Amino acid sequence: MPFNPALTGFAVLFIALLLRFIPLSAVEGGAKLLIAQSALFLIPAVVAVARQKDVLKADWAPLLLILVGGTVLSGAATAVAVELVARRFGRESQA
Repeated sequence: MPFNPALTGFAVLFIALLLRFIPLSAVEGGAKLLIAQSALFLIPAVVAVARQKDVLKADWAPLLLILVGGTVLSGAATAVAVELVARRFGRESQA
């Protein structure tokens, strides 16, 4: 089974950072740049969706359900992950 090179690179970088083979300062500048420009990564996806008007008109209800459901699940998963990390490091929730 072939591996996605980008995901493999992220995994290797993550492990190297965890094991402190690479200092965080070595990737911090590039990470901040990518985060600052992250909106640009969405432009191709938005253009691709905009070109599918016929599909959007025909199947808007299931697509809306998927969009809302995915957003809710993603938010819930993020909240659970943040809570688990906060508990793991001894910090209480600020809610």
